[in-house]
Amino acid sequence: MTIHVFATSAEAYDASQCHDDIVDGDILLVPSEEIAGWLSGAWPIAVTCEHGEFHQLNVAYAIEHESLGPDTRAVIDRKTEEAIGALAAHNAVEALRAERAKEDEAHAINTARVVA
Repeated sequence: MTIHVFATSAEAYDASQCHDDIVDGDILLVPSEEIAGWLSGAWPIAVTCEHGEFHQLNVAYAIEHESLGPDTRAVIDRKTEEAIGALAAHNAVEALRAERAKEDEAHAINTARVVA
């Protein structure tokens, strides 16, 4: 599974249309907009409530028309789990980075006080 992270959903949409390194099935994340989804064919599909510039996934329609093949429901379930899991993992890593940055800043301030 390849994961691509973008600053905005518009940037993600544009990149999904022009970058050869983004292929069908890749996970697309826009943490700033709380969007997670994947590239389905040529279309970035959001599985989160927020969708920004992505297309919204219509599960009932996709299953009824077997949009992703005869195992459409299983594909949707798997890709949704991958996308939501990737967004949660990304957010956890970013929270840890922010906490470490605060600790580093506090350490630097305390060290400067001791030296002065």
